[in-house]
Amino acid sequence: MKNKISTIAIITTYFLLMGTLGIIASVPNQVSKASKEHVRREIIRNISIPRMMSEGTDITEVKAVVNVDESGRVRVEDVQSSNQELKNYMLNQLQDISIKNVANSERIILIVRFIAS
Repeated sequence: MKNKISTIAIITTYFLLMGTLGIIASVPNQVSKASKEHVRREIIRNISIPRMMSEGTDITEVKAVVNVDESGRVRVEDVQSSNQELKNYMLNQLQDISIKNVANSERIILIVRFIAS
């Protein structure tokens, strides 16, 4: 009987320990995702709609890859758009952005769709 209880205690302890370690291992990943999402939202929030967008303009998409360092400074790696004027506009907008409360350096891929209002 004592042997059976010891075996059950060891198995229970093992599963509790593995479950706890699994939770601990997943927390940094969740924090990293939350941090990246915060940075992405702050960047998008700071981009204004350009005046060149008019009712006659179709939906225009801009893709950008940026790095944000620990101080919140945004560095543009690449900007792509079929509309050169919008590409230049986006490049200028991104270079002027500074993000507060950045936990660590983040590389962000943005896809921004400008829709004429």
